[in-house]
Amino acid sequence: MEYTQPPSRPQRGKPDLTLIVNQHGIQRGTTSAGRPISTPGTNITEETYFSVLIGNVCNSLQTTSLRHFLGNIIIKPEVRKVLCQQAMVHGRPAGLRIQKLLQKAKEVQTWWSFENEDREAVFVAMFMHGIDYWLSPCFQDGVSIKGYVREIVTPELRMVDRNNPRAGQTLRLCMGWANDDDESMFSEHLERRMRMAASVLDLRDY
Repeated sequence: MEYTQPPSRPQRGKPDLTLIVNQHGIQRGTTSAGRPISTPGTNITEETYFSVLIGNVCNSLQTTSLRHFLGNIIIKPEVRKVLCQQAMVHGRPAGLRIQKLLQKAKEVQTWWSFENEDREAVFVAMFMHGIDYWLSPCFQDGVSIKGYVREIVTPELRMVDRNNPRAGQTLRLCMGWANDDDESMFSEHLERRMRMAASVLDLRDY
């Protein structure tokens, strides 16, 4: 099942920004009349192109609950705004932020030999860390970025918990959003492992 985004209503009075896609990458531009700049390549609207990128991101996930979770977060207006901005590498444009984040998230997935569902939770967590990083400068003093993220994430995360508890727990741990019970279990696990490590060190002295 592919992720699809509902069409948005066209806004009146705004020029028709377009992205020009060719073998050299993408660029944005319009004439003063709002018509696409004539250049070799395929001309598509910015909205359409970003929708395609969202689809590429979400369709990278086989776990339905995680795909819906990430898709519903990305289409939030504030999140869309930061993800469709130009990414800069060494002071030069390097594609859109959503493209760079997708590239990095796929790279991180290859670092460990987890089961596919766990690797996809890591993929989603990578995206969420990136969104949090880029959203933070957008908030004025006194406005909590954590409060906003919690507001948009909580209902979506509850859906993951309901439909796929394991994926929800893994995502919570990756993001530091674990429930008290999860944190207690994790602490007990670490404590047991450290006791074992201490025992090994004691035996080494004999």
